[in-house]
Amino acid sequence: MFGGYVRKIGCSIRPYEKVRGTTDRVIQNALNMLYQAFRHAEPKEQVLEKIICDFESIEMVKKELSRVAIFGDLYVRDNDLMNQNLIKTVEENGGEVITTPYSEYIKIIASPYIERSLKEGRYKEYIKIKFLKSLIPLVEDKYIKYFDRYNGEACMTSSSETDEWLNQFGLHILQRGESFENILKIHRLIKQHPDLDLLIQTNPSYCCPSLVTEAMASRIEELTGIPVVTIEYDGTSGIKNADVIPYLKYRRKKVPATDGI
Repeated sequence: MFGGYVRKIGCSIRPYEKVRGTTDRVIQNALNMLYQAFRHAEPKEQVLEKIICDFESIEMVKKELSRVAIFGDLYVRDNDLMNQNLIKTVEENGGEVITTPYSEYIKIIASPYIERSLKEGRYKEYIKIKFLKSLIPLVEDKYIKYFDRYNGEACMTSSSETDEWLNQFGLHILQRGESFENILKIHRLIKQHPDLDLLIQTNPSYCCPSLVTEAMASRIEELTGIPVVTIEYDGTSGIKNADVIPYLKYRRKKVPATDGI
């Protein structure tokens, strides 16, 4: 949760920083403070308050940038080495990256998982996961207030909304897997950030679920009006991120085909 939000806040500030490199220094200091707090079992509230104050002290220059969300395989999406520092590429070409902390990702997929367990008759699992989900606010509410300024208003999605969204891709709640979860995450992203200009899917080479998601890219763009760029990382030294540059510099978001998102 803490690491994910530090990353998210950093991405929301760095493209606008007045003195280049300030945000990265604040991020590194924040991670060091969190490391020490966890290592020595110290209270986290004071550490978080200091981190947020440090972020708020960064001087920023207001400008209009393209807003870009990254989704896809976990091991590529959040690994700067594997994805050839994709966030840096986006920022250097006029974009602001929207990241999703893993703690938020878990909440996105939790409700469909619970509903699926009930419909499949796995009642013990249903009770266990529903109980664990109910514990999240008890832990999270203690700290989430520190991130509220940067997190935006939470968008809750009803079961009927989720079903309607899935049906537009020929999916249903009884399905599971990475591709299914990618579609759920995109739904939350466009509700939380209606001003998105680009979606980037990050894939490791030969990943089957990634290929399935990639096959739905045209449908995603048709429904949302947001272009989708898929990048496949194969571990070679080839420059993969150049594919996103034309979208950041020249392409505008299209009008979606439907308002029922």
